[in-house]
Amino acid sequence: MISKMEKFINLKQLDVVKTGTSTADGSAALTLTDSGALFQQSVLVNAIVWDRTTNASGGGHMYLVTAVTSNTELALLAIGGAPRGGGVPSGVSYFIYMPEYTVASGGVTDGVQASGTFQLIDTSENFSALGVKIGDTAKDITGDVLTTVLGITTTTNPNDTLTVSADTFLAGDTYIIYREGANDFDSLIRSSDVSFVENTGSNTNNSEIKITYQDKSASQSFVSYAFSSSTVADESMRNGLQTAVVASQQTPWPNVTYDFPGVMNTTVTSNNDGWLAGQNFFILRVAETTL
Repeated sequence: MISKMEKFINLKQLDVVKTGTSTADGSAALTLTDSGALFQQSVLVNAIVWDRTTNASGGGHMYLVTAVTSNTELALLAIGGAPRGGGVPSGVSYFIYMPEYTVASGGVTDGVQASGTFQLIDTSENFSALGVKIGDTAKDITGDVLTTVLGITTTTNPNDTLTVSADTFLAGDTYIIYREGANDFDSLIRSSDVSFVENTGSNTNNSEIKITYQDKSASQSFVSYAFSSSTVADESMRNGLQTAVVASQQTPWPNVTYDFPGVMNTTVTSNNDGWLAGQNFFILRVAETTL
């Protein structure tokens, strides 16, 4: 028997699209290097990189990808509060998130298009199974040309060929296929019996919120996020979550979830003020622990 009804806040949490270990020291060059990464086939500009190891007690270091320099290297811009990183050191685990686009596939073409057609052929892939859709963008990285996916057909193996809008793909070209829209998912946190919403004290760059509950479970929720404001004591995200807690409790039954509207960049003293159209707070990790 349910003795108590709970209410929740629904957060849009970015999914981890790529993780690995850095293989060269980029700590003074604002770079991330991974010799086995294949970044060109999986990462786009404006992706978020989280180095959770360096400055671990303070929340790690976060970066925005400014260029996919090669398959093994990303150029970075440090984001978040102080202390900011200078790049990812060697031997560090990293996590990459996509706040603007969702990547469906990437690889190297291995076929020659049929006469009179514009095609991308990769006989190692089943593009339908990968979720590629008509209207997706297919970028020829080798030729630096953007095309649009018009259809999915078969050359050698099922669904291994895309009909595209431009004549650009040759055998051996590197490609990436993506669509607009963040690669994210819904993540719920409890909003009932909240006693405190605060920036985590040990997190020196203010990239984590702690929500403490006053009930018999004595638990806490932690929300980690990336942001572009350079204000050390920026509490915009904390204020936004606190407002959402109140709003969720005011939502009439039987609605038990409240969609978090997000927080926009309103800080005047901010770094990279136009970052992703001003939406400078992106949720990377949500966890709940018992005290």
